[in-house]
Amino acid sequence: MKKPMYFYLLSIILISCNKSDSVEDRNLSDKISGEWIEISPCEGCNTLTFSNKDTIYLKKQSDPKIYKMFYQLKSTDIIEVTRLWEIEDSKKTSSHKIENSSDNVLFLEQFMPVDYGTTGFDDITLTKSN
Repeated sequence: MKKPMYFYLLSIILISCNKSDSVEDRNLSDKISGEWIEISPCEGCNTLTFSNKDTIYLKKQSDPKIYKMFYQLKSTDIIEVTRLWEIEDSKKTSSHKIENSSDNVLFLEQFMPVDYGTTGFDDITLTKSN
């Protein structure tokens, strides 16, 4: 009788942990949704708009085209991004550390390609648009 009770309690604990993780992911998704303006390394050069589901829209100040990316939160500090334009002759999927240190500052490690069609990524700091 002790083993079934142990497994029952263990399953409740695991289910509770999974629910809290998804709540944290939803909270982060809610916090990052909206329009963000790059402040570093190039102030005002890029605007990123995060949907509350799975899409990022990138607008460069010097380019009228809007670039689309899909994202997925892998944990409370890792975001996986698939760029839907070609970098090095293929679409690029990469994982990045994400920090939302306050309601209006977002940091993404090694996120932005230096230029479209070239290699290299830079850390990017964004501020929430008003």
